Amino acid sequence: MKKNILRRILTYLLGLTFLIRLLFDKPNYFSNIGLNGNVLNVFLYLSITLYVTSFLMLFLFDFYKTRFNDYLLTYFVLPSLIIYLSFSFAIIPIFTSGLLYLLLYILEIVLFTLLLTFNLIRIFKNKTLKKLDKNSIIWLIIIIVVCLLVNTQPYVPQAVFGKGNQVNLLKDFKFVHRLLIYGSLLLPIFIYLAIKDKSIVSKRLALIYMTLACTLSYSSVYTLGELFTNIASWPFHLCNTAMYIIPICLTYKVNWLFYFTYFINVLGAFLAILLPSYDAVYLT
Repeated sequence: MKKNILRRILTYLLGLTFLIRLLFDKPNYFSNIGLNGNVLNVFLYLSITLYVTSFLMLFLFDFYKTRFNDYLLTYFVLPSLIIYLSFSFAIIPIFTSGLLYLLLYILEIVLFTLLLTFNLIRIFKNKTLKKLDKNSIIWLIIIIVVCLLVNTQPYVPQAVFGKGNQVNLLKDFKFVHRLLIYGSLLLPIFIYLAIKDKSIVSKRLALIYMTLACTLSYSSVYTLGELFTNIASWPFHLCNTAMYIIPICLTYKVNWLFYFTYFINVLGAFLAILLPSYDAVYLT
């Protein structure tokens, strides 16, 4: 009982330190543009993606129990932490912008390691890892790939491939623009088909995970201070408010807010995709 309470406290502290650093710190995420002959960028930003993916898993798994949790913690989160720490010498200058945030970053890593250690001790003590059948292994791989994709931060493609060609601006219903429209229509169908036969807990975990990943991606572009000081950065656009509202709806089951999001935000987001503001720095 005491161990469970301690693990839950570590979970809340980990989430709090990550949230504070995310909302207030302004790291040099976008300082690296393209490889520029430096292959290290690929592994560097891959390790950051692994860490963010692992953070969400470690945080949410304490609240939502599924049969894959322990396997993901053992075979994905643990190796991801080791890879991430291996690149910490290069990550710290990018991930932190001052002494206070450096200390928060170190505290976050310590909390992450402690919480993962508690879970691994529980897993090996209770011998919860059993041999998986072929179908379960395939599902485990699919979960990892999907989680990595939804957690790919907006600065990662820039750091690896560069800023991209101006020809590919999402306007005039060109090929790239049409692909985005088709993808936004097909994605909800794929998500529905993938989770429709799963348990309620698995459905909630999958949806909360994806929405939090989108929120983290958006928050990596703007700090909380910028959201209040620059009106152009306010998340009051219909397509942007959904990223803050949906996690609240799914976590706390706020039905009236969900209906607002369902009928208003979805329409606003789709209109933003159809008619993007391509004069802005970041396309909406």
